Amino acid sequence: MEEYGAIREARGEARGEEKGKLKSVVSLLKKGIITEKEATDEIGMTVDDFKKAMGAVS
Repeated sequence: MEEYGAIREARGEARGEEKGKLKSVVSLLKKGIITEKEATDEIGMTVDDFKKAMGAVS
């Protein structure tokens, strides 16, 4: 049972880190500091997935 909790906690932390990175990249994109291609390369997403994620974060 304790192991399951640790796994869930690790997954939650990973999701939080991904969301934080996505927010940072979206912010840089909106400021014109990076291009959409650079943003997708940085976070390892397709352009379509990135656009969907941007909508969820913005």
